[in-house]
Amino acid sequence: MPLLVQGKYDKTKHVKNTKEQNMSHTSVDASLKKSENYLFQEIRTGVKETNNNNNEASNVTAIDSAKQNTKCQCYCPHHAQFNSEILRQLFFLRSLYTELLDEVKKIKEGPNQDVHGHDEVSILQNFNLPIAAEEGLKELDMFLRQTQNFNRMQSELCKVGGSNLLDFVKRCMGMLIANQLAATFSWLGRRNKMGFKNYEMIVEVIINAAIKTNKCKDKNEAEKEIARWLRRAPDRLK
Repeated sequence: MPLLVQGKYDKTKHVKNTKEQNMSHTSVDASLKKSENYLFQEIRTGVKETNNNNNEASNVTAIDSAKQNTKCQCYCPHHAQFNSEILRQLFFLRSLYTELLDEVKKIKEGPNQDVHGHDEVSILQNFNLPIAAEEGLKELDMFLRQTQNFNRMQSELCKVGGSNLLDFVKRCMGMLIANQLAATFSWLGRRNKMGFKNYEMIVEVIINAAIKTNKCKDKNEAEKEIARWLRRAPDRLK
């Protein structure tokens, strides 16, 4: 008889154990849901913090803090390790994301910096400026027919400054063309002079830079100032 009592099915004890297991699983699900919400919140925060520098030390501190907030309430080693691994990978990805944003920012800062922040050699160093011979103008005009060269030259000219269109054209033309050569040109090529308007790429890059820097509204204004600068070249030689 004792053996039968010992092997008797205890329904009350079974129900109690079942309830405890259900409560444990419910706690685990709640913990995982909390971790998931935290991860998505971290991703959204990482997207907004584009200008923040996230070093390794700050990431480690954040991970330790996150572990405390997402610790499995059932004290299950499996889920604790699982949450820790997810957080580690999250902060690793966020570090990579921050580095990519820094590279994009450097690219947007200007064409004179490569993606690693090193200064590029100025395109103006390819020529002996100011150009003193017509052949040099032809070489420059041909050089600017390459789209990459044109864009880099335009960016260089955008940096010359000037308080207005007249000052801007004066700086650009004076940097590119010597007065002795400029005195042999006019805009249209009249009065036994060569036509500067025929150097289409040189004219276009100056006009584009003027418009881009808000020195003028359209090309006609810039063309008039270029023609005026050429017309006054003989006076500058006196």
